[in-house]
Amino acid sequence: MNQLIKYAADKRRIIFAHNISIIGSLLEKWRPVVNELNEDMLSKMLNSREGKIQNSDLWKMSALQIIALSSKLNIQCNLLNSIISQLDHRKRSIIYAASEVIGVVLSHQPELLEDTSSKIQSMFSGEAKQDLFVNIAQKISKYQGMFAVQKPILQKLLHFIKPFSASFRACILQSFTSAIKECLVQNNIKLIQEICMCLLSNNEDILADKDDECQQSFILLLKELVKVNDKSRDSLFTAIMNYDSGMNIHLIMTNNRNHLTRGLY
Repeated sequence: MNQLIKYAADKRRIIFAHNISIIGSLLEKWRPVVNELNEDMLSKMLNSREGKIQNSDLWKMSALQIIALSSKLNIQCNLLNSIISQLDHRKRSIIYAASEVIGVVLSHQPELLEDTSSKIQSMFSGEAKQDLFVNIAQKISKYQGMFAVQKPILQKLLHFIKPFSASFRACILQSFTSAIKECLVQNNIKLIQEICMCLLSNNEDILADKDDECQQSFILLLKELVKVNDKSRDSLFTAIMNYDSGMNIHLIMTNNRNHLTRGLY
């Protein structure tokens, strides 16, 4: 397996995909006798630098894919800090891949949530790259919904719901949707209330956003909130369905030209 990992990276996308698929199949078949992978080698792949190692980005992507596979099979791999460091990479393809792998790892090791969220929040503490931050949060939350409601992450996302728009606002709504799903499983109504109050105070901005992805994300979020029995949820629904206002969801959605958006509504 360690030999195969060395040769998995290939410039040709289809061969790269086949190689990762082969390793995944073998990991699954050999799972009873594979307890851990060669972390030293995977760490070197993740920390490879352009100029020192040829095709370093391919090595990074290969390591990320293999770590994701091992995490899904509960094979030990303690390289979370090295994966987090990839969020500072110059290429967004690496950043987004690393984000999803972080989500996969956290879904199997939720005890690492608090520490991970603090580290990521610190990496994006300034004003720069905040659009990148919301994309990262969405991709992690897709696999570990509670990431979006960790205190430092939640406060940033709540703060961005108003100034951001279109696809960036959609990412925030998608993160909240993942969080609400997980909160419902854990019966954590308090966090859902906090999200509802934020949406309530910004509902007109969200409804006025004509971006299809944003509108579809908002509808899918509301679909999850239907399952919640809470006054803050009721207040939000009352506000967006206010027929005395020109900014009510029924009027906006039924006049929408996108058939998928209308269908979801």
